[in-house]
Amino acid sequence: FEADGATAIAGTFTVSSGTYDANDNTTTVTGLATINGGATYLAGSDTQTFNGGLAISGTMTGAGGAINVNVTFTLGAGGSIAAGSGAITITADSVDLGSTANTIGGTGTITLQPTTVTRPIVLGAAGTASDFALDTAELSALTDGFSSITIGRDNGEHAITISAVTFNDPVTIR
Repeated sequence: FEADGATAIAGTFTVSSGTYDANDNTTTVTGLATINGGATYLAGSDTQTFNGGLAISGTMTGAGGAINVNVTFTLGAGGSIAAGSGAITITADSVDLGSTANTIGGTGTITLQPTTVTRPIVLGAAGTASDFALDTAELSALTDGFSSITIGRDNGEHAITISAVTFNDPVTIR
């Protein structure tokens, strides 16, 4: 399937197999978007926005356009994002970056932040169900090469707990 102009999808959106090509057009999905294993989503050079969340066990490839995810994000086994120079912003209280190293990459920025301004942030450890937690396996999903990594909200009022963790790119924790 190839988009022919800006695309707005008011419900859920699933790429079960084959390829969805945004064709360098803006795509906005209000329901949960799912990219199943074996499927490919070509994000292109324009903004892709997932307001109902995003679950990937297939492949998403960008060519400079921003990728914005709201509500929930899950990178399942076999899933990957190669954003190119586009920014990735994930704003969700529920985030699962998976446990496979080097599966989310790009040369632009990546921002990982909770939706809830007061949600505690835990880095390098599992945390609890009420935390925005990214353990070391999840953080290893971030491929070296981002121009910057930002974790937390600019207006955040959350406690931040950092265990032993290594970042290979410039990082801001706020």
